[in-house]
Amino acid sequence: EKSQKAGAIASITLEGSAAFAGCVQINNCNLYKWSGDVQVIKCDNGVNTRTITCAAGWWAQAAGAANTTQYINNVASVTITGSDKFLGCKPICGNGKVDQENKEECDGGVECKSCKCNVGYQANFPLTVSCSLTENCVKYGWSNDANFLKCDNGINKRTITCKPGYYASSSDATIEKSQQAGAIASITLVGSAVFNGCKQNDNCDLYKWSGDAQVTKCENGVNQRIITCAAGYWAQSTNAATNATQYDNASSSVVVPADTKFAGCKSICGNGKVDPITNKEECDGGKQCTKCKCDVGYEVSKPASVDCSLTDNCVKYGWSTDPFFLKCENGVNKRTITCKGGYYAKSSDATINAAQIASANPSITLTGNAEFAGCEEIDNCKQYGWSEDKAVEKCVSGPNHRNITCVPGFYAQSATGNATQFLLGINNVSLVGSAKFLGCAEIDMCRLYASPDPEVDGCSGSTNSRFVSCKPGWVVKGTDGSRGVEITGSDAFPGCVPYCGDGLLVGDEICDDGNRVAGDGCSPTCTIEEGFSCGDEENIGYACCDALHQSLVDYGLAPSLKCWNGFWVSSLPGSAAIEFDNDAIDFIFNSDLKLCGRIIVGSAHKAQNGIQDQDRTRSIIVNGPAVVYGSVTINGGGSIFFDPLASLNSSLTIQPYCRNNATEHDSTESQFVMAVGSGIGVTNVSWVQEEELAAGAFVRLSKGCAILDGEFWFQALDIPTKSNAFPIISTYELDDVTCIDQTFSNFGFELPGSSCSDLELFISNEEHADNPRITANVTLYGVTNYKHLCNWHIGLISASVFAAAATAAAAGAAVLAGFFQGPATLDYVAL
Repeated sequence: EKSQKAGAIASITLEGSAAFAGCVQINNCNLYKWSGDVQVIKCDNGVNTRTITCAAGWWAQAAGAANTTQYINNVASVTITGSDKFLGCKPICGNGKVDQENKEECDGGVECKSCKCNVGYQANFPLTVSCSLTENCVKYGWSNDANFLKCDNGINKRTITCKPGYYASSSDATIEKSQQAGAIASITLVGSAVFNGCKQNDNCDLYKWSGDAQVTKCENGVNQRIITCAAGYWAQSTNAATNATQYDNASSSVVVPADTKFAGCKSICGNGKVDPITNKEECDGGKQCTKCKCDVGYEVSKPASVDCSLTDNCVKYGWSTDPFFLKCENGVNKRTITCKGGYYAKSSDATINAAQIASANPSITLTGNAEFAGCEEIDNCKQYGWSEDKAVEKCVSGPNHRNITCVPGFYAQSATGNATQFLLGINNVSLVGSAKFLGCAEIDMCRLYASPDPEVDGCSGSTNSRFVSCKPGWVVKGTDGSRGVEITGSDAFPGCVPYCGDGLLVGDEICDDGNRVAGDGCSPTCTIEEGFSCGDEENIGYACCDALHQSLVDYGLAPSLKCWNGFWVSSLPGSAAIEFDNDAIDFIFNSDLKLCGRIIVGSAHKAQNGIQDQDRTRSIIVNGPAVVYGSVTINGGGSIFFDPLASLNSSLTIQPYCRNNATEHDSTESQFVMAVGSGIGVTNVSWVQEEELAAGAFVRLSKGCAILDGEFWFQALDIPTKSNAFPIISTYELDDVTCIDQTFSNFGFELPGSSCSDLELFISNEEHADNPRITANVTLYGVTNYKHLCNWHIGLISASVFAAAATAAAAGAAVLAGFFQGPATLDYVAL
């Protein structure tokens, strides 16, 4: 049983009377299975059959024609008889998988329909869901035609092209006729249509020979035709090079490419006829004519003839319209071109051009149609130079000229107009062409740039510069006081201006005291400062004077004075005398007045020292430390008063003359002279309360002597308590102690109280510290003894004065009143 079941044995042999157990249905699913296909989901057993079902998305294959139905209908089950083998489960079309066994070409991709490629497309290798364009050229070919050129693929078609000279034939008679007539080299075949091959075009029939009557035959060739002209003619070619050969060889036949038009037959050169149009003949057998072409340098005659004419190369080939072209001269196959002056004819040949430059050659000869390279400007500086003059600064070339410039300080010489070059100092010159440069010459800077300033004193020139100086008293404008200045090139001289402070009065200067100090009378700008007078031209370069105060003007003394070096001196010609001539009022002598000369005070009735004295002022009141430079003479009736109380230093100092301007009759050895009848008065004396000598005389002489023929009187404010002395007249630096040779004709004083002491005159001297022979100081003192006091308030007076008073009291009072001037504090009549 087991064996029967396992082998599905339908028969059994029984021996004897063995009973037959019966027929039992075979389990075909179990017995024959489904080939191990994993996509089978079940197997249903039947009588001698089994029905196998595939999983979703799969169809069950069947044997034979039924399989197509299974595939198309996507049947998932199949019934198999007996022991037939199950063919397996296959994927259904559209599942995105290509089943080659199922004869799928594609599955859902591009150009894919029902897993088959569209017409004109084919399955890819390896298979993909999409289809590719069918390579019809490869698939269906071109019949291996030897004249095949190319095949272009298309969708379900291919375009086959034949080589030039062949047309693509067609098995279709209508198409064939069209292909042949049009000499169409290409044809498009659909699907697997067979290519009929390439056939040669009949070019003679197709393209003919332009209807030329001289053509005798046409022979066909591949993509060409050979056309032959009649005797006496040559066959032209559209190719220029070929045509020249045809003409030269008089070839009657010519190969004409496929569809190229035949150029025609032309008559052969040498027939004595010129055919310029059809045969392009220039001549035929005449002069300068070779093979119906004009010889080199010759051209077709006009009108055309068998002869040729000389070619006008200048007109034919020109000169490049160069603006610097001058002329063109014609020759046989050449032309000579000449450039304008200042230009050389350039050459495109480097060697020739170098020679042209070196020689500055304006002309060049060109052969045939050689192109003219143009006119090039000559480098005149390099070509003609500047004579190697070291004073040349630069040279600039221009068209046919050169501009040469000399260094500053030189002018450029010229063969023409050199006078102008010299006069104007022009440092450049323009030379035409090869004109020789005459060189640079040094400019006379002083001549060329001479200043019109009248105060210029001189000028000295050097290369490109000059030193200009002003006259004395003048300086160069804009400098720090220099009389001269160095000027470079053509720079203008700034001019001369007065120089204030050099002691020279020039220009608009009003004064010039030799300095530029303010406050000394002449300002730093040489104008007179307020309160000063600077004198006339004689005082130029000397100090100004304090202005004359009103008292001098009132005295009428101003016209007789003039300022000199800070002093007021006599304006009388040849005289140093300064005469105070006014007896109406006293003259107050202040410390700011500097008088220089011989001061004369008082009146006399006779001439003294050659000067006739007139009525003069009776007194001078010294109101401070007054100084006189020269000498002081007090004539009779004149007096000088000092008041120590009004001015602590009420004194008169007499210095040597301020200048040597005294004439012979003005000179004197004495600085201070008191004539008979003159006097000195001192008021408000305060005694020194020590037993010593008081300092500071009222009259102080420097290097001079005193003649004291006059009288002296003083009035004291107090009574001396000790022996006292006060200086009256002092001299300094004298070599003779007898220089004070007299000691007043009268000497008196006034003390407060009721008694008087004797008053004496005392002269002392001190030796010079450095030289014992020179007396440094000689002083006349008034000395009192405090033990002998004055009982009267009237001082002792000389006997001559008392005698005059005793005989004529009234007259004596008048004398004293005149002598002491001012309020009469003493009872002269009682005296």
